[in-house]
Amino acid sequence: MSTLESNSKFSLVSSGELQVSHVSPHKRVIGKVFGSINRRWEKHTVVLTDTQLYSQEKYGIFSMPIFLDLIQHIDVVTVSTWEPAINSAVQLRFTDGIVLLQANGPYERDQWFHSLLWKFSVLNHKKSLKMTSCPEIIAKELKSLVKIALKSQLHDPQVWTDCLVLISNQLNHTNSLPPNALEEIIEALGPALIQLNPPTPELCDFFSRYCRDGPCAATAVVVFAPGVHSILKHNVDFGKYTYIRTFARDFIIALASQDACPESLPCFVHTMHSPGARCPHPRVLPNLMAVFLAAIWSAFDTKCSYRRNSSVNLLLGSNRTEITNNKLPKEKVTNCFMKMIELW
Repeated sequence: MSTLESNSKFSLVSSGELQVSHVSPHKRVIGKVFGSINRRWEKHTVVLTDTQLYSQEKYGIFSMPIFLDLIQHIDVVTVSTWEPAINSAVQLRFTDGIVLLQANGPYERDQWFHSLLWKFSVLNHKKSLKMTSCPEIIAKELKSLVKIALKSQLHDPQVWTDCLVLISNQLNHTNSLPPNALEEIIEALGPALIQLNPPTPELCDFFSRYCRDGPCAATAVVVFAPGVHSILKHNVDFGKYTYIRTFARDFIIALASQDACPESLPCFVHTMHSPGARCPHPRVLPNLMAVFLAAIWSAFDTKCSYRRNSSVNLLLGSNRTEITNNKLPKEKVTNCFMKMIELW
């Protein structure tokens, strides 16, 4: 396989113009040689969905859609020494042959390669999850998908939307998932907070819900702390990214609510912000103050503070938009942030 450097980043492709060829399987060398010489290429506008590839022209190879679950292997290969104008292509291997996808250049070729790999991985994990009810296998499959998303060269919010929707739907339909398995999934998701800049709304909403309602809030404190450190130490536009501010707020409240470890909040503040002019992160205090004021406003607002949150409902597996209460318990918020003011 010959792809671009490992640090290259790509967006998830949905459609594009490709040269497409079908290769019949040949066991003999002579068949492979004549197959390469007589190979025909068709020009198609190919569309990639969650389950299939299809062409807008609908002829030849793409007279019918190609379903992703029929693919056995995806790779980038050198096409042929008899076709010097075509160096390499994305290869889709099936039981009855091979389909080659040739893009306009190496970058577009690799973009298609990684996009197909991601859609193929999500589809395979969905199939595996439908076939089991074992909590250990479910946790293993979900962790595997998270690791694939973290290692993927796709830098696209849709990757994490696909990942979180699958995880949330699975968790909501699996009542027997033990707390330790849920902890492992949350721990696997943790590094995404630092890798994604800024984190996606779906990721922040998912983590906020876990900080508020999760059975293992102590795990959230350990897993999310590096990500919240990164958020508060950088210049974040909380007016634009309100969901990041909400996540930071819910994390700090969960941190202050750790009765078993009352030193959690002081340790968090001290590791993040040193006193006086010695602190190398001047954005920490303004960001903490923004989170603090927004939390106080949310808790003490006299009007009914409601908001539409379709993304949370999507993660909860609901297709309808509901009105959810966004008010916070006054005493909890006050105690939490008064502790923080004393520490400053």
